[in-house]
Amino acid sequence: MSCNSPIPDCQPCQDCPPAGVSYVLPDCPAGEKCESLSQSDCVVYKGPNLPALNVLNNDRIVSVLVKLHKVINGLLPGGGYAVQNYIATCTPPSGSSTPFKITYLGVEAGVHKIFEKSILPNVPQTISAFPASVVTISGVGTVVAS
Repeated sequence: MSCNSPIPDCQPCQDCPPAGVSYVLPDCPAGEKCESLSQSDCVVYKGPNLPALNVLNNDRIVSVLVKLHKVINGLLPGGGYAVQNYIATCTPPSGSSTPFKITYLGVEAGVHKIFEKSILPNVPQTISAFPASVVTISGVGTVVAS
């Protein structure tokens, strides 16, 4: 994989397999071309501005998805999903001090955004996230509703 982008933030994406992916893609059916994986912050939307969605030409795909989530969530009955509080706890194997790294979708000052947190052993953190948005990047731990 190579994003071949002149954008400095994308250089780490170049020729690297995704790290810490916590899901497995199924095998491709016979004859079907398998998709390549690209990090969503290394892919740029090229197209017309979409004012109803607040999507602009040159937005990163990760930004487009967050903006779409905000619009769709607001259209759901009852105002959609609300952020909930969770407690994230690092539970490494004995003798390890490896942090538990997570990513999730939350809200800050009314803006939907993606957060990334490193949770240290014996230092639980409260996070506010949309339900089912928390994904483990690396390490061992738990995330439970508080």
